Amino acid sequence: MSAIDDVRAAQRKALAAFEPAADEEPSRPERKLPASVVHLDDMFCGCGDTSAAWDWVKEYLLRLHQRDDGAGWTWKPETGAEYIAAYLLDHLELTEHGSTIRCPWLTDSGREMLAFLEAEGSDWQDKGPWVDADGIGRG
Repeated sequence: MSAIDDVRAAQRKALAAFEPAADEEPSRPERKLPASVVHLDDMFCGCGDTSAAWDWVKEYLLRLHQRDDGAGWTWKPETGAEYIAAYLLDHLELTEHGSTIRCPWLTDSGREMLAFLEAEGSDWQDKGPWVDADGIGRG
């Protein structure tokens, strides 16, 4: 065996380390996260129950969307936490409001996030790999 054959054998062995074994699932392609999801996800540290948080956001956005479609839903916050959530979603430009935070409506970003959560679910992080617009891996 020549030196060139030795080098080629070493290269094949090194490349084989990056290939999935026969019993491994091939990796899934990365999917792009909408910017609206990235901005809110950046505020979550990842501990606790992020799926429950995403469930709440989805339900809130869905109710606003249904109201915009004529369902007539009026949101009546009962706790300080609900007000904080409404202010946060408004600050992130997922919603807008006029004279009171109790009557917000969805922005284009809010509709984008709602469509994403309806398609991927509140456990979207488990369905990765995901990348943001800059190509940074998430979830």
